[in-house]
Amino acid sequence: MVCRKRRRKDELIRLVCTEAGDVAVDVEHRAPGRGTYLCGDGCCLRTGLRAKVMSNAFKRRVVIGGKVGKSIESIFQGV
Repeated sequence: MVCRKRRRKDELIRLVCTEAGDVAVDVEHRAPGRGTYLCGDGCCLRTGLRAKVMSNAFKRRVVIGGKVGKSIESIFQGV
């Protein structure tokens, strides 16, 4: 979503936009709805987790809760 580099799917985090406009982490890469991928690079994470960038990716206004950032951190700590 941010750097546009090609990576394997297992190296990326899939984010989905719920009907309510909330952003959620899709750990299984199978959730329905519009999704976007984010790599684990620190710069991409900081830039990608901004509401304006997410809104552009999902083509609608979204709300980013604190749980999204914590979920992403836990994914990369487990790797």
